[in-house]
Amino acid sequence: MTKNTAGTGLRVTDLVFAHIFHKRTADEVATDYNISLAQVYASLVYYYQHKAELDENIRQQIANVRKAKEEYSSGQPSLLS
Repeated sequence: MTKNTAGTGLRVTDLVFAHIFHKRTADEVATDYNISLAQVYASLVYYYQHKAELDENIRQQIANVRKAKEEYSSGQPSLLS
């Protein structure tokens, strides 16, 4: 299950990707996603409180993207089949 940031439809993991992996500051994330700084911090708090579960979710998202890229580059339809 993926947790959404309250009232936005954004996944907590989307904000974690931006902040941790893309090295965006909390202020930049708030601006990038047009949300409040409080929403960014609340999402990060939630992430750190549920880190193991959300890290597994992130690993699965990365694996899914890699699989789709491999299937696409080999000419096999992946999302439409």
